Amino acid sequence: MQQSVEPEFMAPSEYLTSRGIAVLMSPRYIAPGKVAEVLLSLAKVPAGVSPLDVVVGPWESHEEAFQASHDAAERWVRHLEGA
Repeated sequence: MQQSVEPEFMAPSEYLTSRGIAVLMSPRYIAPGKVAEVLLSLAKVPAGVSPLDVVVGPWESHEEAFQASHDAAERWVRHLEGA
């Protein structure tokens, strides 16, 4: 019998972009230390209203995942602002 693994989202961390916009980053792990994807949302907007973006990995370390997420958050905020 094959056992399914539920996505494990961790508590979000906040990242302040170069434009001063706070973005919440919620990683989902597929194995200890291995990040599958990171969900991005705006920190100061209610969850049901905030636009979302997903940064898809996988990455072998938290550091790799968060660097990719920081870069994606910068691009995402620029896109939301129409720049």
